[in-house]
Amino acid sequence: MPTANKPGSTLCASLSIIENGLFHATYRNTDASGDLRLLPIYQVGQSMSEAMRRIEDSAHSLGYQTIVWDADDVDRLH
Repeated sequence: MPTANKPGSTLCASLSIIENGLFHATYRNTDASGDLRLLPIYQVGQSMSEAMRRIEDSAHSLGYQTIVWDADDVDRLH
């Protein structure tokens, strides 16, 4: 059941690499409607972009409409 299903629900996130193929995510939500404990702290992926996509999919399934990644994470993708 979604925990952040109101329109405009936004999740802010950052991602760091622990080792090749394993990433650690930290989250901040912009409102009190979401339960961050339901999101994965660790995510596997062949790349940072794949890990980010998987985390976004999890967040969307919980009802978050927008995921905003820290600028440093986005810069590392380019």
